[in-house]
Order: sequence, then structure tokens, then C-alpha cells
Amino acid sequence: MAGDESLEGSENTIELPVRVGRKPGLLYSSVLTAVGLVAVFLGAAYGVLLVGVPYQDPTPEMARREAFYVSVSGWIMAIGVCMLICGVLALVLVAISRILSRIAGPSRPT
Repeated sequence: MAGDESLEGSENTIELPVRVGRKPGLLYSSVLTAVGLVAVFLGAAYGVLLVGVPYQDPTPEMARREAFYVSVSGWIMAIGVCMLICGVLALVLVAISRILSRIAGPSRPT
């Protein structure tokens, strides 16, 4: 067809800047910390909303259901706390790594 032109060798290409050597450790550890914090709050909200104030004289079924909801809430908060601790430790390790790499300077082949 007339007008069909190949794009090979054309100057219409766009090159995106790419950071070489950038490690996403800060991003991943920040996300892990944020998700852990959200999980802790969701676990607490789950416990408050579904358990709330305990019954005065609960039937055995009501007591079992309440114990189940408290257990689920506790597990959600425990997992959130573990994620939060891991995220904070990862943030500290990333910070230490960046400080040490700045002190050592760029590695140059000899």
C-alpha cells in the first residue's frame, strides 16, 4: 500500500529513563509495614464490631461464637503485628545498607 512506512530506524521511538541498580527494598518494606499496620487495625475493628460488649448471661452457643470471633480477631492482629515488625526491621536494614553503601562509596573494578 502507498503510505505504509516501516518504523524501523525511525526517529519516532521514545526511550524511557531507566534507573539501573536501583533496589526496591524501601518500597517493599514500606508496603509490608503499612499492610501490617492496617491488619492490626482491622483485627481490632473486627473484634470490636463482632464481639463488642460481652453478653451478661450468654447461652453456650453465644459463648462459643464470641470465643470464635475473639480468636479470629486475635489471629488477625497477631499476623498484622508480625508483618509490622518485619516491615520495620526491613526498613532499618535498608537504611543501614544505604548508609554503608554511601560510606563505602561506589565500587570500582580494579
